[in-house]
Amino acid sequence: MERRRFGRTGWEVPVVSLGTWQTFDVGRAQEPGAREVVDAVWDGGTRFFDSSPMFGRAEGVLGRALGGHRADATVATKIWTSSLTEARSQFEAQLGFFGGRIDLEQVHNLVGWREHLDWIWSTSVSTWQSPRRPTSPTPATTSRPGSRHGHRRPSGTGCATESATATDGPR
Repeated sequence: MERRRFGRTGWEVPVVSLGTWQTFDVGRAQEPGAREVVDAVWDGGTRFFDSSPMFGRAEGVLGRALGGHRADATVATKIWTSSLTEARSQFEAQLGFFGGRIDLEQVHNLVGWREHLDWIWSTSVSTWQSPRRPTSPTPATTSRPGSRHGHRRPSGTGCATESATATDGPR
């Protein structure tokens, strides 16, 4: 699998990732199929996975489907709300889904991006050992709707996002 540099993060990520919208929004009875999908893309060299609270049950299903692969997977997900209270709930749930580690947290609602970044950084610095704290969206860490600047999103979700690279990097 070809790999490319991911902005200024220092990461090398596969050019193909797995987005989880629709495919992973399934009930418990269909979860073995999600595990089969993860195993198939893993065998093909994909190590980058994208999810979101917008995708229904997909975050929890992905977390369970990754199983023993989680340590070597890069997981991107999103905060999808303008409410700080709901954002904190989403974040806590994501930590639970993904083994206490989120590699790329994207602030997907532009209404409260500044407040979201402020609380993420103030409560997560010990968990996320990032080389620098973004103070505003920059071309190296963001992709604005309609923009040709910023990172190329490796997932196939087609969502334009404001994202912050607050991470301890892929394992």
